[in-house]
Amino acid sequence: MKKENIIIELIFQDLRYFQVLQTTGRTTYLDFSRYGMLELILKVWEKDQELDVYDVAKTYMEYIRSVKYEPFAYFGDHLKPIALNCYEALVKRIKFLDDNPEFKYCSEADITRYSK
Repeated sequence: MKKENIIIELIFQDLRYFQVLQTTGRTTYLDFSRYGMLELILKVWEKDQELDVYDVAKTYMEYIRSVKYEPFAYFGDHLKPIALNCYEALVKRIKFLDDNPEFKYCSEADITRYSK
């Protein structure tokens, strides 16, 4: 399986998981923290040494939050296009960060990898 497909599948599974949590009403503020999945995605992408989860978290969370407006379905296949759109948005964000390294490691928010 290609790296791209693995990442899209990880995003899709996270969308499904979050939708189940939302549907069952079992979400807590900790469930809105998707940093563990983002770390895994960056590791599969082989970007974990040069990017921080905070660099892509805002982009990723836009798509995670959007599942609450989607109808619940057992297999959740309707979430696949959202996962693909999320992947494409992450590609754009990572390209932006590669082209503009001054924005890496949350320099916009004055947070660095070393201050966590």
